[in-house]
Amino acid sequence: MPQQTGRMTHKGNSADKPLMLGESTGVAGTPRSSLRPPLIIAKVIVEAINKKREGNAENYRSVIEHLNTPNMKPIILKGWIQGLDLCVSHLSAEDDILVGATLKLPWVDKEGDLVEAYITYLRSLVTAHTYYLRSILQSLVREFLDASRPTPAYLNVHTAIMELVSLVPDSLSCLVDELRRSIPFKTKPVAIQEVYVRNALYIITYCPALCEAILRLLFNHLISIDVEVPKEPEEEDVQFELDGLQPVSDVMVNTPSSPCLCAHYSKGSLMHNEMADKMADKMADKMDVLMSVMQEFVLFICFHDGILNEERTDELFKIILKVFDCEVITTHSTSYVQFLLFWMSSFHKSLSFQFVDHLWNKFSSLQTPTVFRQAAAGYIASYIARAKFLCVRIAKHLIESMMCWIHSYLDALSPGSARPEPRLHAPFYSLCQAVFYVFAFRSKALLESVDGFDFLRKLNFERVVTCPLNPLKFCLSTVTEVFADLMNQHELVFCYTILDQNRRLALPSPAQGSGSQPVVNVLDCFFPFDPYCLKISHRIIEPLYQEWEEEVGAKSVNEEKECAVSLQSCDQASLPTGYSGMSPSPGHSYS
Repeated sequence: MPQQTGRMTHKGNSADKPLMLGESTGVAGTPRSSLRPPLIIAKVIVEAINKKREGNAENYRSVIEHLNTPNMKPIILKGWIQGLDLCVSHLSAEDDILVGATLKLPWVDKEGDLVEAYITYLRSLVTAHTYYLRSILQSLVREFLDASRPTPAYLNVHTAIMELVSLVPDSLSCLVDELRRSIPFKTKPVAIQEVYVRNALYIITYCPALCEAILRLLFNHLISIDVEVPKEPEEEDVQFELDGLQPVSDVMVNTPSSPCLCAHYSKGSLMHNEMADKMADKMADKMDVLMSVMQEFVLFICFHDGILNEERTDELFKIILKVFDCEVITTHSTSYVQFLLFWMSSFHKSLSFQFVDHLWNKFSSLQTPTVFRQAAAGYIASYIARAKFLCVRIAKHLIESMMCWIHSYLDALSPGSARPEPRLHAPFYSLCQAVFYVFAFRSKALLESVDGFDFLRKLNFERVVTCPLNPLKFCLSTVTEVFADLMNQHELVFCYTILDQNRRLALPSPAQGSGSQPVVNVLDCFFPFDPYCLKISHRIIEPLYQEWEEEVGAKSVNEEKECAVSLQSCDQASLPTGYSGMSPSPGHSYS
């Protein structure tokens, strides 16, 4: 047999003759055979596979090289794809290199019949050889890491995923695994982050069974970026311009009926000018864009033509609450990701009740670890204080419930445990601080409400602040100072004497022994709904958010301002001892 290079033999009705890839397959010209090109290509591939199994892999390698040819014309590419579809039954697990080459074919940005032919090939391949399912899903998911494509290209990928999921139901778990493996590292450019998150979220629209798994994956990714964002806002961002922003209602009404799957915020748009909206810090910019994408997804799911779909909203909110328990509340000092729940709970009063009730159950359950009970108390306090949409009547009910728990706790104290011990009574001190914090923000509204003064007197703050556990001693000084000033101003309780006594007492730190250095306050924990300093995603949060409003009381105006600034920042610089057992996000350091 004559030596062949790049040739394959085609057995026709006459004697054997050499078959050039460039001649008889339509690769370089018109086929000589009367057979359709896909059939010819299929025969070439089958022959190459058979010869490889006999020990001659030359033609097999030629096929793979041709599949790797760059800039192949669409009509030629389509012929190869159809030819591959005709011979999938001849493939085996040993042909993973050939199959891998087919999975790298440039099909996603093509149109019409070529895309349909490729998806048909994938269906045939999975039907005949399910062990290639993971490789196929991997190749499809990795298309989400290319931020240069338009939305139709990503829709082609989703069409292929939908076909595979409907064909092999067990593919759902494989799909989540590949999404997890392919998630871009937090240092990758913002455009890649945006495209990946957009497309991962879009999978939920046709695979609702994966909603919780995908949201857990994305929340974990958001947290890994969130904890890297500087806690102090950038100087130029402190007073960023809010004029001309769309009201929340308009944003909801203008929600697109079909999702955008390409890079949108990261490349600028008509609504969000790139130079005006870009954050100076790279991690803050990524967090801003990704929070905007998450907001867009929530609006897409929950609203239709500006009208809230309560059933779908409630279902999504319950899932996000589960994710919150697993990923968010277990991570210390996140700044932004939790605002998705804050914002969603404003859609309907039932969601607000649901959120607070969930937090309260977590705090009051003795089965909940202490650090998470403390975190829940912080969330309750910050939510009541900052949620402008939470009416005073509900706020009063929540404050009353918290004070009832505090008084019940004091009633149940045994003589041996009635001593100021932060580790023994950590939930008690956390809830006291929560009440003090809420009162600092809501005192004006509470006093102006019906029977407001009588309501506050009935809460019996005096018993709490003068009890043997001495809660003012272990709460944040910025909180207790404002609380004491307001209590004195309204003649409810006089706290200054207790505060002065506490200042004179030195608390030995377990880590420092009996030295005289100051102790790290066990309640020096963060309030999760502190000011939101991201530029784009802030626009939906801002109308719902209660800023600090100082009251001029017994202290001087300068002292009031110092307390206001301290409350605004919530003194997040130091690590709370009580949170040392929390599981950090990837890459997060407590140092």
